[in-house]
Amino acid sequence: MQAARAGSISPAQPLSRYLQLMTKTSKAATIGHENEFRSRFPDAQSMSTRGQGSVKSKRRPSGSREKTSGSMLDAVRRSIWLVSLPFGILGFVLPIYGREIGADAIQIGLFFSVFSLATVVLRPLVGAGLDRYGRRPFFLAGLAGYGASMFAFAFASEVWLMIVARTLQGIASAFLWLSTQAITADMAASDERGRAFGRVEQAGWQGATIGAVFGYGPVSYTHLTLPT
Repeated sequence: MQAARAGSISPAQPLSRYLQLMTKTSKAATIGHENEFRSRFPDAQSMSTRGQGSVKSKRRPSGSREKTSGSMLDAVRRSIWLVSLPFGILGFVLPIYGREIGADAIQIGLFFSVFSLATVVLRPLVGAGLDRYGRRPFFLAGLAGYGASMFAFAFASEVWLMIVARTLQGIASAFLWLSTQAITADMAASDERGRAFGRVEQAGWQGATIGAVFGYGPVSYTHLTLPT
């Protein structure tokens, strides 16, 4: 009886005494649960500590990461700008030059269809390769492919060489543009990803526009005209 009375709370006791008792009770219950958990799962705390340590070790200073990402994206945009210079004039010149070297309507159509076919066939394979082997090899291969296709265009004096050059350009397109999109998504911050994609697209269209403006001059100078 006396123990029960001592443990009970009478209306005359101060409110602070009641709160202290409740706090001690909740702390005791919490400690009891923690001890029971540790006794059942002794490795849980060590695993948690190791996980936190690995996360901290992988962290890089935000300033250094932003600087590296920005320089990488700038290099990608400059590359896209240079590669896109012939695009604006190419679609206009291909049918004209094709007719001059003796291509018929079907062969001129092949100049465009082989490019699209190469990109459609290769893009799923390139996407899988990007996940497995990384972005850099495909990006560099795309740049090299575009350079090789432009070299082939410069010396193509027969229809089959034009078709080969366009096929090579389609392969390079599949490599370059998918890897560019993947690099942009990887390097751009989550709150600036849309802006980064927009700037890459801007670089491509800007290069095509500037290339077309300067390309129409030589075309006019050589007196290329549409066939009648």
